[in-house]
Amino acid sequence: MARNTTNSRTVGSIIESRVAELLASAQPDTPLECLARVHALILYQTIRLFDDDISARMAAELAMPVFRASVSALVRHVPLPDPVSLSNMVLQYLSKSDISAQPNLSMPDSPNTDEDFWCRWIFEESARRTIFLSNFLIRIWEILRGIENLECDGKLGLGAYGWYVSSYLWGAQTPSEFAAAYIEKNIFLVKDLDFTELLTHAVPQDVDVFGKMMMVSRLGIEAVREWFEVKGAIL
Repeated sequence: MARNTTNSRTVGSIIESRVAELLASAQPDTPLECLARVHALILYQTIRLFDDDISARMAAELAMPVFRASVSALVRHVPLPDPVSLSNMVLQYLSKSDISAQPNLSMPDSPNTDEDFWCRWIFEESARRTIFLSNFLIRIWEILRGIENLECDGKLGLGAYGWYVSSYLWGAQTPSEFAAAYIEKNIFLVKDLDFTELLTHAVPQDVDVFGKMMMVSRLGIEAVREWFEVKGAIL
């Protein structure tokens, strides 16, 4: 953000140095490290692919195989969303008398405790959103390269993968807030970029920022803006 014509070369050099260090590191095995690696690559690839410097764009293209491989490594750690399992875990949690303990967000693979369902959901939902965003970025790159015969099946090559749309689940700060939101608020599971159920039953307050991004990407900004306006809100 602080880049300008005076420091552009220095900033570019710093970025490339950090990217080189990241690409030289081994692919991690743990789920959180895999997620962090993809997050870093999304940021660096976005910066470089849309840079005015052609050398930065070329460097980003050369890094695409590593980016794809890192996304694939992350996919292996993320199961398909399972509403039945999530519901059972929430109900089990609510059946406990003590819901005040705070989880350790750094340990999604920790032994089962009353709060682990929330930790695990945060990691898995973060990873699902990251995977989708990564594949969107890859497709944008393919379009910019002029690759022909590209098709959109709504799945981004991820089969039955989907993600949850619920600003209340995503914004929960404690397991008890999450559980209450799950019981009391609207929750939508979007698969294959099919927003039919959400458009029919949701209200604007249900949709978080990521949901808005995906709706606009799939339906177009005018259609989404109209949906919000009909529901009495502004996109």
